[in-house]
Amino acid sequence: MKHCHDACDPPPERQTLLLLQAALDLARQAITDQHPRLAYLQTGDNPRLPVSELLAQLVVERCEALDASIERYNSVIDHLRGPDDPPF
Repeated sequence: MKHCHDACDPPPERQTLLLLQAALDLARQAITDQHPRLAYLQTGDNPRLPVSELLAQLVVERCEALDASIERYNSVIDHLRGPDDPPF
């Protein structure tokens, strides 16, 4: 259950994390636009792919992992903070 305190006074890092998530999304989109084969190729199964595509895939995977970690962090923070908890 969310408290008014959570909605009215979000954790101070929330805005920065939202900005980071937007930047991660833009980076993923730019990379997949530049390397459209990443959408349908299994890069790990094809060692003859150009290094640029292998590295692009790694960056996309790291962006996705960081985005998921931020989502988990925000979820935990939302559930830990109650009406009497000060922002940190």
